[in-house]
Amino acid sequence: MHWRVAVLDDFFPHKLSAFRFEEFHTYLETFPDLSVHATWPHLRYFGEQRSAAEVFAEYAREHPAQAPRVKPLFDGTFPSADAYYGLFLKLIWDRLPAIEAQGRPFAFTLYPGGGFRLNEPDSDAYLARVCGSPCFRRVIATQPVIRDYLLDRGFCDPARILYIPGGVIHRSAFDPPPPKIRYGLGKSPLDLAFVAAKYTPNGADKGYDLFVETARLLLALGIEARFHVVGGFDAEAIELGPAAPHFRFYGYRPREFFRDFYAGIDLIVAPTRPFVMRGGFDGFPTASCVEAGLQSVALALTDELGLNTIFRDGEDAVILRPDRDDIAGRILRLAQDPTRLAAIGEAGRIALIGAFGRDVQIAPRLELLRSLPEA
Repeated sequence: MHWRVAVLDDFFPHKLSAFRFEEFHTYLETFPDLSVHATWPHLRYFGEQRSAAEVFAEYAREHPAQAPRVKPLFDGTFPSADAYYGLFLKLIWDRLPAIEAQGRPFAFTLYPGGGFRLNEPDSDAYLARVCGSPCFRRVIATQPVIRDYLLDRGFCDPARILYIPGGVIHRSAFDPPPPKIRYGLGKSPLDLAFVAAKYTPNGADKGYDLFVETARLLLALGIEARFHVVGGFDAEAIELGPAAPHFRFYGYRPREFFRDFYAGIDLIVAPTRPFVMRGGFDGFPTASCVEAGLQSVALALTDELGLNTIFRDGEDAVILRPDRDDIAGRILRLAQDPTRLAAIGEAGRIALIGAFGRDVQIAPRLELLRSLPEA
């Protein structure tokens, strides 16, 4: 490809956003004329004490061949390119006047979040403006509800939608997991994980409140268990009471942390709820669940919007209701049948490799970028 495609972003090359890192780094490896232009307004929110320059310097040390094409995007500047690409609705909306001033085509990936919410006037206004731009060419829809929303509301015609359910996962997550000693088959207690960013005070959107309530109930029922929390939550978010000694909090961690971490985890619990934040919802499965499942951790997750196209409940994942008693009951039955718990983890890994492998997620994105300047 000899077209100049400029990727616009607000986080790369920070490793904390592993899906971004994998997608954009792959583009830089594949296309010698592609560049990434980024701002970094969110680093402190995720506990990063380094400056943006230090984050970039780390990338330059580790990837010297690609680093010269990763550039800061300062106010009042904008790259000249043959086409533009970015993730998330709000980012593209913010950059749309500059893109249109260049008069060049653009495409974007419409993930949940990032300014996109269902049945919300401000989000719909963003979407109408972006998809109505004369420079708009393609949108990647990452969930069935997103594809259907675009079509049912008339935001764009089917030919402009590239439907790729799921998302990009960092290549390291696909490495075979290290030998795993599982609960009831060589170790006790049961190790459960909750991995999520914090966007609401008690994490109701991610189901952190349900995770805590479930932990209390399981312990009251006599289950020997440990509860591991990675992300934006700490012991002050919700009163833990007698469960406190059984909880461990890790904060936000980079992707290198998770391989060894997941080796000791039996089950990841993601009881997400849609619409806790106006119109907001999570994709299915969450990226944390995918990364855990690829390391043979059994998945227990909710699907209130009916987005599941991957799993068979009880065979390669456990589909929960966002209800403490349902979650605790399902976990209790798994704790009583460790062989089945282990089998769900192993079968889940196979299902996720099929749904999130590079041929499924990366290859069609590369083809989109190849064709974008001519679209």
